[in-house]
Amino acid sequence: MTTLDDDFIERNLCALFDGEEWDSWRVLLHRVPEHNQFIAANILVILSRCDVRSPCLLKAIEAAKKSLLNYQIEHRVYHWRLKNGRSRPDNAPLLNALGLMTLDADADCSAFQALALDDSRHLDRLIEDLEFYRLDNRRFRLPDFQRKALPDAEGTFLVWFPPKGKCVSGKIEQLDVVVQAHLLWLLRKFNRWNCLGRKETTEFLKATLSGDLILRNPYAASPYYPFPLVILYALSRAIVWGELEELFELRNRVLTLTRQIRPTNDLERLCLMTIGKLWNDRDLRSAFPIESFVKMKTGAFYAATNAHPNFEWLSRSRWTRFEFHSEALQWAMLKWLLDDKTS
Repeated sequence: MTTLDDDFIERNLCALFDGEEWDSWRVLLHRVPEHNQFIAANILVILSRCDVRSPCLLKAIEAAKKSLLNYQIEHRVYHWRLKNGRSRPDNAPLLNALGLMTLDADADCSAFQALALDDSRHLDRLIEDLEFYRLDNRRFRLPDFQRKALPDAEGTFLVWFPPKGKCVSGKIEQLDVVVQAHLLWLLRKFNRWNCLGRKETTEFLKATLSGDLILRNPYAASPYYPFPLVILYALSRAIVWGELEELFELRNRVLTLTRQIRPTNDLERLCLMTIGKLWNDRDLRSAFPIESFVKMKTGAFYAATNAHPNFEWLSRSRWTRFEFHSEALQWAMLKWLLDDKTS
C-alpha cells in the first residue's frame, strides 16, 4: 500500500519536472501538453512556503526559476514561450500560423513571476502599467456581461497589457477578481501600496465578496478562473500569504461561501481544504481523507476563452475555452497542506 507522505509527494514533483518546468496540460477537446510559465510560477510560490528536503526537488526549483526569466521582455511577462518576440504555445503550429494564439503580456503573469522570483528589478515600470491599465470609461470599458453584473469597478486593475496606442475610445477589456487579488499581493510584498488603483481595487473586492456573485455567476467575477472553489482558494491565498490586512474581514464570508460548494475533482477538494488551513477552520481543513489523493486526478486551475467577450453565451461555454491542468500544481498544494510547520 502506498504511503502518502512528504517523501512520496516530493518524488512525484521531481518526476513531473522536465528540466525547465513542471507538467501542464491545455484541454479543449483533448489534453495537449505544453510549457506554461504561469503554472510554474504558482508552484514556485507554493513551494517557497514549504520545507523542501529532497536534493532533486531543490535542484528543480532552481532550474524552474532560471527558466522563468526566458518569458520576460523588460518588465512584461508572457504566458507562453516567446517566438520572434511574440507569446505563442510551442505545440499549436496551425493556430500560430493564423495568429490566433498570440497573447499580449498580462498583469497576472507579470505579478506572479515577480512573486515567484522575489524580483523587484522591473517594478517601477510594472507599476506604471498597472496605473495605466485601469478601468475608466474614456479609455476602457467592460464587456456587457461584466458591466451588468459587477459592483462599481471604476479605477480598478484590468487583466491585459495591450499596446497603449490601441487603448482609445472605450476599448473593451476585462477584469478578474483573482488577478486583482494577486496584484494587491504584489503591491504589499514590495511595499508599493500607494499605487494608483489599489484603493479602488480593494473596495471592489470587498463589494464583490459581500454578495453571492461567485456562486451565481463566477464567470462574471473571474473569466480566467471561472470555478467558485478556485476563486475562493486564490483569493484566500492572496489575502493570507500577501498579508492584505484590509481584506481580513472577508474571512467569514469566504468560509460561508466555501461551505455552499460541493467539490467535483481533486483540485477543488484541495482548494477547499487549503481554504480551511489558511483561515484556521479545522472542519474544512480535514474535509477529505488525505489517502484519497494517492492517485491524483487533475481539475482545471484556470481557463482562457477563444470567443470575443461581447458574445457572452459563447465566451463562457466550456467548448470555446481552453482549461489548464497540472498534476504537479496539485502535489505542491498537498505538500503545503500537510506541512504543519507552514501557514
